[in-house]
Amino acid sequence: LTKRCLPILLWVCAALPATSHALACREDGTGSIITQEALGTALAVAADAPNGSIIWESGPRSTNVLCKDDRNHGREEVYFYVNPANVSIGQGIRVGIRYNNAPITQSTGKVGTGFYSDRGCNWSNCTGWDKARFTLNFSVFIEKYGKTPPSGQASTLAQYRVFQLDGVRGLNTNPNSNLNYIVTGMNDIRFVPCAPELTITPR
Repeated sequence: LTKRCLPILLWVCAALPATSHALACREDGTGSIITQEALGTALAVAADAPNGSIIWESGPRSTNVLCKDDRNHGREEVYFYVNPANVSIGQGIRVGIRYNNAPITQSTGKVGTGFYSDRGCNWSNCTGWDKARFTLNFSVFIEKYGKTPPSGQASTLAQYRVFQLDGVRGLNTNPNSNLNYIVTGMNDIRFVPCAPELTITPR
């Protein structure tokens, strides 16, 4: 019986639609899904700067977030998905997030924020776990990391998606549903030879 039923069960499972990962997170109040920040100026970095040297850092960011579980998956943690587009940032630099006094510097993956999709919910006011509101405090930094590029050009990217907020099950397949933090002007970072000597005359 099992041998006869197994092909039918497999066919039924294959015919079912795939589960959609739909924890949608936006900026509370505005509904915005993009937080964008520009470097502001061209950055010249000493070619011999040691790894870990901070090239640029944003100011402290405090963002009010609203997450909705559109598919009623139930309670799940909200994650930073670092480098959600999974692109190469370039050479000699690395972008990170400073969160809870600790750096998050991996180029891909996810790291929990400590907030959950049912935050602030109770049985009387939360239908479908859709009222998770919290404030996310963080900053973003760029540091010297790895081998300095011979050309001096650290990155060719005009903009870089640092992270996307999403659920434990993966990135939301619904477009324009989740908050992303983007840094622009990455292609304005260059490494320059730097061995200055200061001479004062008269001595």
